[in-house]
Amino acid sequence: MSFSKRLLKAANDSPEVPPFGKGQQTFIAGELEVSQEAVRKWFAGETEPRSRLSMELAELLDVKHSWLMLGTGHGEIDADVAAAKRHSAGVYGLMAFLESRGVRAKFLGLENDGDISFIQNGKQYDVAVEVGQSLDESQTQWIVKFTTSQLEARTNITFIELKGTAYSVAGYFLFTPSDVIIMYGRTEGKITSLLIEHDPAGKVFRVENMILKKVLS
Repeated sequence: MSFSKRLLKAANDSPEVPPFGKGQQTFIAGELEVSQEAVRKWFAGETEPRSRLSMELAELLDVKHSWLMLGTGHGEIDADVAAAKRHSAGVYGLMAFLESRGVRAKFLGLENDGDISFIQNGKQYDVAVEVGQSLDESQTQWIVKFTTSQLEARTNITFIELKGTAYSVAGYFLFTPSDVIIMYGRTEGKITSLLIEHDPAGKVFRVENMILKKVLS
């Protein structure tokens, strides 16, 4: 069953949503504060909502997010929940970091591809944020995963957490351009995984031979 068919089924099954042909799409657009054209494209199977907006949609229709977006039949799996928590931690962590540095930033609306908008060195960035997962105890390799919709953002940011320090939170926010993720990442379905390596000697983070720039450095 495709996303558009699951959406229609969930909308028809919901007692809160008007029947199809009687203001169904208008109701959903109003509740989510998006355009009717955006909702029409969802029902037509032309597009799918962005990650955060899809969560709002699932909540409105009172269905599991993993079923609505992926067709998972037995509720949200642990990996989905963990990924959502990592994503939220990265987004709010970046906002706190920017605010602490006196950088004006704002959360992007639900119809945007990214999470946060801010200006660095006169350039505006609309970014999607994810948290890397360490692959070893020596903390020299991390895997970060971005969705297809996130790669449509202007750029992406990865948070690399350095564990075992004396600080409450320690790590780096790294610019991770979409073209780098697409070129060097491994794509499975709607997820692209990217390997990031740390060079302690040079104090840099790399993807292959490309050095990733730190945010606000």
